[in-house]
Amino acid sequence: MGDRMRKLFAVVFLLLIGSAARAQTFPGMLNPFTTSNTWTALQTISTPASLIGGLAMTQIVAGSSAASVSINTVVCGPDTASITGANSVLNCTDIFQGFGGSNVQGARQALLATSQLQSPTSASNVNRNYIAGTFFNSPTSNDGGGVGTEKGSFFGVNPFVLLCATCTNVAGAVGGEVDMIIPTGASVLDKYGWSIVQYSTDAVAGSRNDAASFYGNQSGAVGWGALIQLGNNINQAPLKSTGSIMLAKGTQTVAHGLDFTNITCTTDCLKIPGGIVMIGTPAGTPTGLGVQAADGSELVLFAGTTKGIRFGNNSTQSMIEGVDNTGAGSFQPLFLNGSTLTLQSNGGTTAVAIDAKQHVKFSGGTPTASACLGFALGTGSSDAAGRVTFTSATSCAISFGGTYTNAPFCNVTPGTAATPSTVDVTTTTAVLTANFTTAQTSMMYNCFGA
Repeated sequence: MGDRMRKLFAVVFLLLIGSAARAQTFPGMLNPFTTSNTWTALQTISTPASLIGGLAMTQIVAGSSAASVSINTVVCGPDTASITGANSVLNCTDIFQGFGGSNVQGARQALLATSQLQSPTSASNVNRNYIAGTFFNSPTSNDGGGVGTEKGSFFGVNPFVLLCATCTNVAGAVGGEVDMIIPTGASVLDKYGWSIVQYSTDAVAGSRNDAASFYGNQSGAVGWGALIQLGNNINQAPLKSTGSIMLAKGTQTVAHGLDFTNITCTTDCLKIPGGIVMIGTPAGTPTGLGVQAADGSELVLFAGTTKGIRFGNNSTQSMIEGVDNTGAGSFQPLFLNGSTLTLQSNGGTTAVAIDAKQHVKFSGGTPTASACLGFALGTGSSDAAGRVTFTSATSCAISFGGTYTNAPFCNVTPGTAATPSTVDVTTTTAVLTANFTTAQTSMMYNCFGA
């Protein structure tokens, strides 16, 4: 038997018979084992100060199995230890990396897990999900709680950043980051920075809170400047110009799109400077607020504690109404104010204007002569009211600039004071005719109707 072989047997023998109270030290290389071995005592691996690792393991995986397989395992259990104290924790596996000093360069990672597909898998592969790291918390018992006295919280993963009190002028403190690289030439069907999915067997909702994403602080925390922030004014903006900040895809039914019922907004609950707000799918191109819904008397309601303004429509008209704060209880006074109040029709044609002096101006069509010799229309005259001068005659007929739907109701006042006269007025939808008992050279008129 050679000297090397005798040394190997001696090492194996010492490992097998060494008690749990005695730790063995091997200053040199330990020859490889070719059989299974069990250690029942603490094993410590110490290496010189260098870039040489303390533990390297290569596992060639082959064979087949119809069930899940764990190639290498670390088991801590059964665990019946008593760890007291509100903030005390028993860690099954603890990886610690301490670094620092004037000679240190380069980033550090205490744990790196790499999963790499190196060639296509079997055509009959039914599970093509490849994950670099999975954290699986699966209790098989409750924690002794009851209704109203619930106990135990289970977390799949818990990133934690703790800065020291003297860690000043730090560039960043980030609880977790998801990085993605899909280079030019690759293609992907679904791309998500973070995906939250409920299994089909997830059948119970939270009885107190139930949310896919939750933000909360312990008492005394400083609080966040923003819960969700897009961009940081340093790096490239995260959204493409055709993207959406929030997007719901597929047919879904929900009670509320946004529910800020319990929020008190000291300045504003929704701030969109210079933007366009679209509710529904407006057919036009609004530059501010666009609302599209089925015909109804209350498409939009702006209300205070007692009164409101209701905007609505039906198949024949649109409406602006003063109502109570419910929008349906009763009608209320509607107050309009401005330096000049103008009513327009037909896409921009002024119908009535009331200026700050309470002067009322009726606009509309401009009359012309029908049978009125020397006809001249006074400045500011319209189909609604005006003054006409003409060659002395006992009649004058004028044509309305815009045809009425029905013959209007008109009053005519003779304009020649020296020759008092009675007047007979007749109207059609298109013409006003005044007949005088004494010849006149002018008249004033006003007409109302539709």
